[in-house]
Amino acid sequence: MIRHIVLYKIRTDIPKEQVTEIFERLVGLKQLVDGIIAFSWGAYNGESPKNYGYNYAICVDLKDSSVFKTYSPHPVHQQIRIDMAPMLEEENPLLMFDYELTNLKENNDEIKR
Repeated sequence: MIRHIVLYKIRTDIPKEQVTEIFERLVGLKQLVDGIIAFSWGAYNGESPKNYGYNYAICVDLKDSSVFKTYSPHPVHQQIRIDMAPMLEEENPLLMFDYELTNLKENNDEIKR
């Protein structure tokens, strides 16, 4: 399983309703793209300045890396990227990080204890 994380610097003058609408559209991709297991988003909720201005994030769990072949070029995803672009800060507007989840079952078993 692949975890796809994107951190965003959404401009502070963008209304929260507009931010919610764009992220909810992203979440809707779960219904359109086979292999998306989970999709969540949220605003930065910490107090540390080490978020470096990134104030929103998405986290998408994909069945495997082949799902990117459908997810990334999907027309709905591409339109959301176009619509989101003017909402982003100009400098370092996003940071993307993908990794393969390892020992997921073992970690979940530990959490349940």
